Amino acid sequence: MSVPCVEKETRLSGRHGLTRATISAQWSKWAHCTVRRLTRGTLRIESGFMGSQLLVVVMGITGVGKSAVGHELADRFGLDYADGDDFHSEANIHKMAAGHPLTDEDRWPWLHTIGGWLAEHDQSGGVMSCSALKRVYRDILVEAAPRTAFLHLYGDHDLIRSRIENRKDHFMPASLLASQEEILEGLAIDENGFAIDITPSVAEIVDAFLMKAGIDKTGLAGKDES
Repeated sequence: MSVPCVEKETRLSGRHGLTRATISAQWSKWAHCTVRRLTRGTLRIESGFMGSQLLVVVMGITGVGKSAVGHELADRFGLDYADGDDFHSEANIHKMAAGHPLTDEDRWPWLHTIGGWLAEHDQSGGVMSCSALKRVYRDILVEAAPRTAFLHLYGDHDLIRSRIENRKDHFMPASLLASQEEILEGLAIDENGFAIDITPSVAEIVDAFLMKAGIDKTGLAGKDES
């Protein structure tokens, strides 16, 4: 499956330290892109996006449906799928099940393990579900597998809480939702990925991501109209 070039326009913001040079450096490292100036203050990021096979992390807070969307995306293209929850240590799982949020120190080994999985799937492609809440967490994953792209799932607090309260056989309690919302950092413009609302069906969410990425439902080159 050949993944086409994706164009993404963005406006510079001096307040956030975003310049053509900084954006070019990040996207060239991660997505093998070219950054072109359209008008004063506006850039177009022309990116190869994800290479020859999809390598995607489905990210977001607990309860947004990362596993369901990840499975759907992987199944569409016959790729390996892995759930980040399966990479947690027993200590991490027991801590979260008891209602205690993980610290950065708890997460570092977990993130490096997930990064290793992504690196192992760099050529063949794959889909991983992982909260990846902070930029620094995502940077660890990208350092391990530079062409990793992110699908950030987001949605209404009450909807997400309802989903958590109604799911069975999962260690994460609804009481940890607020702590995850507090530390969540959305994708910055120099990160390789897109944010998708969780209100539609799982299939529609995947369709939306593929459209934004410039990939049609059959995996052939498409055009991003967003």
